[in-house]
Amino acid sequence: MGNWSTYNVGVALGLCGRADEAWAMFLSINDEHNLPRMDLLEPFSAGPVAFRHRAHELVAAKRQILRLPALGHDPF
Repeated sequence: MGNWSTYNVGVALGLCGRADEAWAMFLSINDEHNLPRMDLLEPFSAGPVAFRHRAHELVAAKRQILRLPALGHDPF
C-alpha cells in the first residue's frame, strides 16, 4: 500500500472516528507523492474535532486552487 487510495481511506476512517484504523493507513503510506499530505497526522493526534477541522481546511485550500466556489458549510 502507500498510494492515494490509502491516504483517502485514512481520511475517511479518521472522519468516521475510527482512529486506530486511520492511523494504520497513514503509517502505511510510503509513496513520496503522498507524504506531503501527511500534514493531517498532527491534528489527528489532537482528536477527531481537530482532524475534521484540518481536513476541512485542506478541502477549502484545494477548492481555492481549483478556483471552485467556497463551501458555505463544513462538509464533515
